[in-house]
Amino acid sequence: MHLIQAGHQRWTEQLRFRDALRRDGRLAQRYEDLKRRLAEQSGHDREAYTEGKAEFVASVLGKHDHFGSSH
Repeated sequence: MHLIQAGHQRWTEQLRFRDALRRDGRLAQRYEDLKRRLAEQSGHDREAYTEGKAEFVASVLGKHDHFGSSH
Protein backbone atom coordinates (compact mmCIF):
# COMPACT_ATOMS: atom_id res chain seq x y z
CA MET A 1 0.00 0.00 0.00
CA HIS A 2 1.23 3.49 -0.81
CA LEU A 3 0.10 6.80 0.60
CA ILE A 4 0.87 9.61 -1.84
CA GLN A 5 -0.72 13.01 -2.14
CA ALA A 6 -2.82 13.29 -5.31
CA GLY A 7 -1.16 15.52 -7.85
CA HIS A 8 2.35 14.90 -6.48
CA GLN A 9 4.93 13.87 -9.10
CA ARG A 10 5.22 10.42 -7.53
CA TRP A 11 1.44 9.99 -7.82
CA THR A 12 1.54 10.93 -11.50
CA GLU A 13 4.39 8.49 -12.11
CA GLN A 14 2.50 5.69 -10.37
CA LEU A 15 -0.50 6.26 -12.63
CA ARG A 16 1.63 6.47 -15.77
CA PHE A 17 3.35 3.21 -14.87
CA ARG A 18 0.04 1.49 -14.15
CA ASP A 19 -1.43 2.73 -17.43
CA ALA A 20 1.62 1.55 -19.41
CA LEU A 21 1.24 -1.96 -17.94
CA ARG A 22 -2.48 -1.98 -18.72
CA ARG A 23 -1.83 -1.02 -22.35
CA ASP A 24 0.90 -3.58 -23.02
CA GLY A 25 0.36 -7.17 -21.95
CA ARG A 26 3.92 -8.21 -22.82
CA LEU A 27 5.30 -5.38 -20.70
CA ALA A 28 3.06 -6.42 -17.82
CA GLN A 29 4.30 -10.01 -18.16
CA ARG A 30 7.93 -8.88 -18.09
CA TYR A 31 7.21 -6.89 -14.91
CA GLU A 32 5.50 -9.87 -13.31
CA ASP A 33 8.46 -12.11 -14.19
CA LEU A 34 10.88 -9.57 -12.74
CA LYS A 35 8.89 -9.28 -9.52
CA ARG A 36 8.77 -13.05 -9.08
CA ARG A 37 12.51 -13.38 -9.70
CA LEU A 38 13.29 -10.55 -7.27
CA ALA A 39 11.01 -12.04 -4.61
CA GLU A 40 12.93 -15.32 -4.84
CA GLN A 41 16.32 -13.58 -4.77
CA SER A 42 15.68 -11.00 -2.08
CA GLY A 43 13.55 -13.00 0.33
CA HIS A 44 12.35 -10.61 3.03
CA ASP A 45 14.72 -7.79 2.02
CA ARG A 46 12.11 -5.25 0.92
CA GLU A 47 14.75 -2.64 0.04
CA ALA A 48 16.55 -5.01 -2.34
CA TYR A 49 13.24 -5.99 -3.92
CA THR A 50 12.29 -2.35 -4.50
CA GLU A 51 15.74 -1.42 -5.78
CA GLY A 52 15.61 -4.35 -8.18
CA LYS A 53 12.49 -2.92 -9.83
CA ALA A 54 13.80 0.65 -10.10
CA GLU A 55 15.57 0.35 -13.46
CA PHE A 56 12.59 -1.39 -15.06
CA VAL A 57 10.15 1.23 -13.78
CA ALA A 58 12.41 4.08 -14.92
CA SER A 59 12.73 2.56 -18.38
CA VAL A 60 8.95 2.19 -18.69
CA LEU A 61 8.34 5.77 -17.60
CA GLY A 62 11.01 7.01 -20.01
CA LYS A 63 9.52 5.12 -22.94
CA HIS A 64 5.98 6.24 -22.14
CA ASP A 65 6.65 9.93 -21.44
CA HIS A 66 4.27 11.00 -24.19
CA PHE A 67 1.37 9.27 -22.40
CA GLY A 68 1.81 11.23 -19.18
CA SER A 69 0.26 14.48 -20.37
CA SER A 70 -2.95 12.96 -21.72
CA HIS A 71 -3.87 10.70 -18.80
